[in-house]
Amino acid sequence: MKKLTITLLLAVAALLPAPAMAQAKKAKTPKKQSVENIDSLQNIADMAENGNADAQNAVGLWYYRGENFSRDYGKAVQWWLRAMKQQHPEAIGNLAQCYLSGHGVKVDSVRAAGLARRAIKLGSRSVLAGCTDKADNGDVWAAGVLAGIYKKGDGKVSRNPDLYHKYLGIVAESGDVDASVELGLALLNAGKDREAFKVFGAITGTGNPTACFWTGKMLLEGKGVKMDKAKGVDFLFRSAEAGMPMAKYYIGRCYSEGDGVSQDDAQAVKWYRTAAAEGNHYAQYALGHAMFEGKGCKPDMNQALHWLERAATRGHKVAFTKLINDTIPGSPFATYCRGMKLMQGGAYSEALAQFKLLEKTHKYEGKAMQGMIYCDAAYSKYNFKKGLNLIKDAAKNLNPMALYLLGTFCLEGTGMGRNIPKGVKNIIAAANLGNPQAQLALADLYFEGRGVENDYEQSAQYYALASQLLPLNEDARRRYASIYEQGMGRVKRDEAKAKEILSGKSVDLLPDMLRTVVVIAPKK
Repeated sequence: MKKLTITLLLAVAALLPAPAMAQAKKAKTPKKQSVENIDSLQNIADMAENGNADAQNAVGLWYYRGENFSRDYGKAVQWWLRAMKQQHPEAIGNLAQCYLSGHGVKVDSVRAAGLARRAIKLGSRSVLAGCTDKADNGDVWAAGVLAGIYKKGDGKVSRNPDLYHKYLGIVAESGDVDASVELGLALLNAGKDREAFKVFGAITGTGNPTACFWTGKMLLEGKGVKMDKAKGVDFLFRSAEAGMPMAKYYIGRCYSEGDGVSQDDAQAVKWYRTAAAEGNHYAQYALGHAMFEGKGCKPDMNQALHWLERAATRGHKVAFTKLINDTIPGSPFATYCRGMKLMQGGAYSEALAQFKLLEKTHKYEGKAMQGMIYCDAAYSKYNFKKGLNLIKDAAKNLNPMALYLLGTFCLEGTGMGRNIPKGVKNIIAAANLGNPQAQLALADLYFEGRGVENDYEQSAQYYALASQLLPLNEDARRRYASIYEQGMGRVKRDEAKAKEILSGKSVDLLPDMLRTVVVIAPKK
C-alpha cells in the first residue's frame, strides 16, 4: 500500500457555524462586499490569528479556493497546519487532500493516508464519507485508508472485520502483494480458510515466501482445499528457498514424520538446524529434542540442552520442565540435566553420581562430565589426573565437550605442559562438531592470532556460531563488533552490524531452567 501514488480529492467541510461560511461564500469579490460582511470576515481572520482552530480552518479554505483572497495553496497549508496542532479533524482532512493533490506540498500518498486516518479517528464524518464513497467506487488509496481504520477500530470508528476484509481486498486486487498476504492471514484468523487459500494461491507466482508457505501448509493439511501432500511440500520448498525460517522448520517436520516425503531423520535435523540458526524457536526445540535422542544425528547432551534453552527464551520454558520431569524423567537426558543442576549448585558428589549413571547408556558423555568434575579444584575429592584420563578417553572417541576441555587444558597448560598446537587442534575439532564453548574459544584464537594465523573473517564466523547457543560476554561482544566496526581483515565495514552486536542482549535462561529440574537420586 505504501508504494501506491493515487491522487484523490477528499470532500471535506469546515466546522465553522453555517452563517459565517455562508457569508464567506457570498463574498468572492471583495469590492462588492457590504460593510457587515467585511467586518464578519475580519472577525474570522482575527479569530484565526488569535488561535481559534475553526477560524484557522476557514481561512485555509479561503486561500485554497481563492475566496476573499487570491488563491495560495502554500498559505492554505500553513493555516491548516496551525489548526492541526489543535487536533482540528477537518483541517487535518484538508491537509490529506493537499498531500494527495500536491497543492502547497510535495505529493505523498503515505502521509496523506496517515492524515486521513487521524482525521477520521478525531471524528471527521466528512473525511470518512469521502473515503467510503471513493473506496466503494474502486479507489485503492481510499480503500487502504479504510482498511487501516476498520482493522482494529480507531477513535470513534468501531472495529469491523467484514469491512476490513472488503477494503483490504480492493487494495489486494490492485496487485499489491503485501496487502494480499495481510488479507490471506486475516481471513485465516477469521476461519475463512477457502477464501484465504484463494488469496494466497493467487500470488504464489510472485514467489512471496509467506504465500508459498501457507499454500503448502494448507495443501498438506487439506485446510480450505483438497489435500495434496506432494504439492504442499513443493510449496514449502519454494518458501524455504525464498528464505522463510518457518518453512524450513516445517520441511524438517515433514521429514521427521514422513509427511509428504520419505521419512528421513538426518534430513529432518538438517532442516531443523538451518531454521534454528535463523532464530525459529520451534526448530530450536525440535533440534534440541533430536540431539538428545540421537535421532538423525550423533547424541550431544550439551548442544541439546543449549538449543532447548534458546527455545525457552521464546516461550518453551514450561515445555522443557514438563519434558524433563513428566515425559522423560527416567531418560539419559533427564539424568544429564539433573547432573548439570547439581554441578552448577556445587553438589559435585551428587552430580558425579548422575553422570556415572549417564555413562551406562552414553559412555563418553558420562565420562566427559565426570572428568570435568574431577578436574574442578572446588570439588572436595579433586583429582586432576583421574579427571584428565576420563576426558582423554572421551576425546579419543570424538566427544565434543571432552575435545574442548582437553584443548583448553593444552592451551593453558593446566595440569600438564602447555601445548598450543595440540590445544588448537582439539578446539577446532570440538568447534566443528558444534560445541558452542569451543566455537567461542576458537573465535578468540582467530581474533588474537594465538596458535593460528590471525583471521578476522573466521573469527566473526565462529562468534556468530557461538552466539546461536551462548550469551556472549562483554569482551566477546566487543571483539565481535570491532571486526565490523573497523572492517578488519577481509570483513567489510558495517557499522549497523557492529551496533546490533553491541546492543544485543542475549538472555541466559539455563540456570532458571535447571532449577526447575526435579532431582532423582540414582538407584543403588
